[in-house]
Amino acid sequence: MRKEITRTDIEEYLVNQSDFDLELFVDRSLRERGYTTSHGGSYFDSITGKNRQFDVRAYANMTHHCGIYCAIECKALTKTFPLIVSRVPRPADDAYHELIRTCGRTDMGEDFQDSIRSDRRMPLYSADQPVGKKTVQIGRDGDKKAFTASDGETFDKWSQALSSAEDLVQQTRMRRGEHSGNFYSLVLPILVVSNDTLWVVDYSDTGNSAPQQVQETTPFRGPYLQIEARGSQGHASAHLTRARALPTSLLSLNHRRSLENDCSGSLSDKASLGLTEQSRNPCHT
Repeated sequence: MRKEITRTDIEEYLVNQSDFDLELFVDRSLRERGYTTSHGGSYFDSITGKNRQFDVRAYANMTHHCGIYCAIECKALTKTFPLIVSRVPRPADDAYHELIRTCGRTDMGEDFQDSIRSDRRMPLYSADQPVGKKTVQIGRDGDKKAFTASDGETFDKWSQALSSAEDLVQQTRMRRGEHSGNFYSLVLPILVVSNDTLWVVDYSDTGNSAPQQVQETTPFRGPYLQIEARGSQGHASAHLTRARALPTSLLSLNHRRSLENDCSGSLSDKASLGLTEQSRNPCHT
């Protein structure tokens, strides 16, 4: 027979294991730092063909031609079942990020999208820095000495962040407003976990480091995000962070200024990706 749940039990759950409380914290933290946010909502997942819910979405336009857009999922973890990320040095061919470029003459109703790669202006993903290759949650099985291990809960949340980011790519069209010309968007899927539950172990040719708690880390390059308008594809640059670190990590003012500089430089960037007809692509510069 199950034990009756009391008010104390509910209060303990809300403090330690409530995804909703974590979502509210993330939403509030981003709004306090100038982001426009949406807490909770639904969208159509083109991969599964089903309607999904997202936890938090946030965006901020730095100029009329540049913005950052975040698809955030939240997972409340406990110290008894933390998340461990196994990392290796990031290879040089993974040391880049991609921007979604929206273009066309708004007064003519033109609306095109493609993706461009930048590997030199904004140092978010440097070569040889640790990058996550595998995740797992571990814990003890009751009073037994044996470990239990699973990545099911966080993997599901991570998949939702990627799906939400794909849908968010399409939403960036509306943020361009009435301005013609190119508009550049950095779209980021982010998984936020509870404080003190994110651990990393770094591997190299000589072995592995001691486990350590971190504020944030980046997994290996994610699956492609489909840009339906042109049929081109771009990679998702993804992030794992703990709640307390979110306001001061990737979304800091310094990174936002770096992104603005990166977008300004991209106005003359020739490195378009996934374009089969570059000479006829209206976004191709």
